[in-house]
Amino acid sequence: MKVQGPNGSGPVEAVRSRRDSSPARKPQKHGGERVEVSAEARALREARGPEVPDMLRVARLREALLKGAFKIDPERIADLMLQEETDKPQ
Repeated sequence: MKVQGPNGSGPVEAVRSRRDSSPARKPQKHGGERVEVSAEARALREARGPEVPDMLRVARLREALLKGAFKIDPERIADLMLQEETDKPQ
């Protein structure tokens, strides 16, 4: 099974094209708000480099999906979401 979007493009390309043309991605002028990123934050971003997907994991998940063996545990997802919210600093 191969997932393709309009014009034969894949789902990643479709999201990228929407994201790149999204008005939220374009700089907008408002009441003069300004955000400054520290040198440490810039260094961390640069040191991390681009995110590379774990292709072995992707292949295993794809296979499990095709076989119908991938099971979603909604209770576990809910527990993790609640844990994430309670772990946030106030």
